[in-house]
Amino acid sequence: MLSLLRDLIGHKASTDAALLNAIGKCPEAAADAELRVKLHHIVFTDRFWLSMLLGFPFNAEEERAVPDSFETLLVRFKDAHIRELAWISQATDADLLRPIGSGALNASQGIAQVCLHSMGHRSQCATRLRELGGTPPPPDLVVWLKNPTSPAWP
Repeated sequence: MLSLLRDLIGHKASTDAALLNAIGKCPEAAADAELRVKLHHIVFTDRFWLSMLLGFPFNAEEERAVPDSFETLLVRFKDAHIRELAWISQATDADLLRPIGSGALNASQGIAQVCLHSMGHRSQCATRLRELGGTPPPPDLVVWLKNPTSPAWP
């Protein structure tokens, strides 16, 4: 299970970074309010689950505000992924069984939730990027597994 979750988190970080790079190369997309809202939802959710996993404070009211700039979203994505990748690289099987939040879920279930949740919203962002004239990167886990890469942040 740990190996699979490491792959899912690595894939999520790399594909988020690749999507953000593609958006940054398309000025219309980088300035698009609809796309910024979708991206914010992804990173808000990632940061929420990560705060439960790592136990750092999460101010939902502050985090809920959609940033005015694409650059602010980039900072939030990068921060969340750096923390998440650092945690999973050192995690043990016992860490995955630790209850999080109210205790209804364990860490592995929370990680699976955030990985699957972000995948769906990345697809929405890729569609919007295409509508705005950009080219989204390949989203598939199997593509990434053939050549696992670290995130290349814009």
